[in-house]
Amino acid sequence: MRICLTVVLLGFLLTAPVGAETVNATSITTADDALKAKPESVESVPVEPAKVVEKPKENKHSFSRESKMPEHIRKEFQAISHQKTGQQIGPQHADTENKLDTKAQRPGSPIVTDPINFGVKYSQFNPNMEFKAIYNFITEKYPKVKTDDAQKIAGYLVDYGKEHDLDPKFVAAVMARESAFNHRAVSSTGAKGLGQIKDFNFPSLNISDPFDIKQNVSGTTAYLRELKKRWSSDKDQARLTLASYFKGPNHVQRANGILDNQTDKYVDDILGYYDDLKQYRERMR
Repeated sequence: MRICLTVVLLGFLLTAPVGAETVNATSITTADDALKAKPESVESVPVEPAKVVEKPKENKHSFSRESKMPEHIRKEFQAISHQKTGQQIGPQHADTENKLDTKAQRPGSPIVTDPINFGVKYSQFNPNMEFKAIYNFITEKYPKVKTDDAQKIAGYLVDYGKEHDLDPKFVAAVMARESAFNHRAVSSTGAKGLGQIKDFNFPSLNISDPFDIKQNVSGTTAYLRELKKRWSSDKDQARLTLASYFKGPNHVQRANGILDNQTDKYVDDILGYYDDLKQYRERMR
């Protein structure tokens, strides 16, 4: 019996196909080990290496907004930012268009109720445009005035008008009526120069040569400023200022501000010139 079993087993082994895989019982002992075993026939898939993102180099000359700004640039940036948001950054904050009345910020300035505002509006004051308007008015309306003289007159009117808080076009209107911009004009009563100033006023106005354009413009502007202050609380300030220039402030005071026909005509003439000059200025926009 044993001999038969041995022969049968030997025959089975000899008849097994060549190359068949045999399982080694000691190599895989559990189901978990079988799952962990990696088949040798599966080809490995190549994995691309991860891309390395380089960190940009810091530019030593660059700066972020306000944190690293130079001090003077930072202040400018803050000023622009505050202007956009409507905030004020202190006493140096620039005037905006809704703050046209600068007299409230100028101690000692008169309170003007006159609808004819002939003071300087600093937020709208452009010296170049004022000069061009006055110069064009003189050269077009008064062709006899030399070009050089017109330039000097316009230039000094702008300079002294701003200094004395008086619209240079208003002073120019006075000179148009008084002398037609002839800086050598002399009246029958002895008034001299562009503003036709009398001799007794020269010392108080620092005038030594009334025919000198600079001195006469300076004196005329200063005198009008003083007259303007005198009538600062009156609703007819502009008219009374001009009437006082023509008749004298004491005369107008004694008349209680009531103007005679001659004076009234004189005032109307100047205000007409003033309107013309303002139209010249409007064309500059």
